Amino acid sequence: MAHAPCKGAMPMLNDLLGGHLSAAFLDLGTAREHVAGGGFRILAATGPQRVALAPEAPTFTELGYKNFDWLGWFGIFAPRGTPMPLVEKISVDIRTAVNGAEIAGRLE
Repeated sequence: MAHAPCKGAMPMLNDLLGGHLSAAFLDLGTAREHVAGGGFRILAATGPQRVALAPEAPTFTELGYKNFDWLGWFGIFAPRGTPMPLVEKISVDIRTAVNGAEIAGRLE
């Protein structure tokens, strides 16, 4: 495979669906609708175990690619100089929301 830089997940998704890419690393949230609709299929999942929402997809480890267990993450950023009390409040609010049943279920 050759590296083809894209300007984000959505342009990459468009290039994949348009046939300009033969494969791409996308998160399941971005790809799920198109996988369900038959636009493309999951070849493998990064991570130490199969994904509950796509149990049919083997992991790269299962396919013989050792130590290929990258997992994505999300970050929240604030401008330099943001007061620490505000940073701490935002942090607590995010943790509370993410750990709540409604948001946790949507993120899963």
